[in-house]
Amino acid sequence: MPTPLPSQSSFGGSISGGREQRSSEWPCLRQPGAAADLIGAHYDRLWPLISERRDVNAQVRALGDHLVGRLQAAEHAEGTAGPLTLCHGDTAAGNLATGPLGEVAFLDWEDVRWAAGVTDLAWFLVSSVDPARWDDVIVAYGDVDVRAVLPSVAAQGLFALSDEADGSPAALGWLTRLSAAADRLSL
Repeated sequence: MPTPLPSQSSFGGSISGGREQRSSEWPCLRQPGAAADLIGAHYDRLWPLISERRDVNAQVRALGDHLVGRLQAAEHAEGTAGPLTLCHGDTAAGNLATGPLGEVAFLDWEDVRWAAGVTDLAWFLVSSVDPARWDDVIVAYGDVDVRAVLPSVAAQGLFALSDEADGSPAALGWLTRLSAAADRLSL
């Protein structure tokens, strides 16, 4: 069995210096909450169109409705949900590769940024993991609470859903995982 990945605290500890030092050393990395106003406004414009889909269930509709007018604050939560660390930004299963000895490599680093490490975990869950396995994945990561970043991550999942055909297998996968996110948020 492959050795589990280090916990979020291990990754955070591997980057020296405090937030200010890291920000000055890597000024090109997106900071938590950057463009939150634009993302929130885009979501508020797009959600009414997504909510008209025939395949959107009551849980996902409640989640989507809940996020209207709240996404800017949710985007800022990525910076306060835990220690800031280097985040991949798109830890979907399609961006992971494994080697013959169980090594894991992250591909496609175009969304790299500073955020709480739990943000990458939450996106991995919402984008790629069967909700029946979420607790196992969370415990393997380090038994953290993903709820603080789930609203922001769920909005990204709703954006991804909007790219899928109504009722398609990919859309149904997104809806299943977004329903699980709504459950975690008690919506």
